Amino acid sequence: MKRPYYLSDGRRFIFSGDGPTSSNSPSLNNDYERQYKQNTVFIMDGKNNDLRPAFTYGSYSAEPSIARDGSILFIAMTNEMDGIKGPYNYDLFIKEGEKKRRLTKMKAYITQASISPDGSHVVFLADTGKERGGGISMWMMKSDGTEPRMIKLPYEQILQSEAWSRDKKTGK
Repeated sequence: MKRPYYLSDGRRFIFSGDGPTSSNSPSLNNDYERQYKQNTVFIMDGKNNDLRPAFTYGSYSAEPSIARDGSILFIAMTNEMDGIKGPYNYDLFIKEGEKKRRLTKMKAYITQASISPDGSHVVFLADTGKERGGGISMWMMKSDGTEPRMIKLPYEQILQSEAWSRDKKTGK
């Protein structure tokens, strides 16, 4: 279980976690996976704890983050959705009421995403990995999916600076 957040009603909470697993009943595991496609975003009230995904979207929806207005940011695997093979890609989606929409299409492993309390912005990590020709980077954008911007961390700025390049070449 990870990333628990209270919903705006102050009673229910949302989190990402594993579905029911049982080493004694592989058929239970298979039935659950077939029905919910590894979606792991759950809403509970602390009383009626029926472990079933709060919603399903594509395959492996996970890591919810919630804004005050009830908008839910989450990631989901998009290889099947996009009809591509290769390393698993995860993109950002937002659920507003019953409507869900995609925010990114980066061909990356997106993780650690959070939506701002007012619901206006999103920040996340994207791992483009060696097989994708990149590495881990931090991003920020508006929650409507516009204005994506990579955030250069201090060590990245130093490594890319002219002074670092000159020192690296001369050994001084």
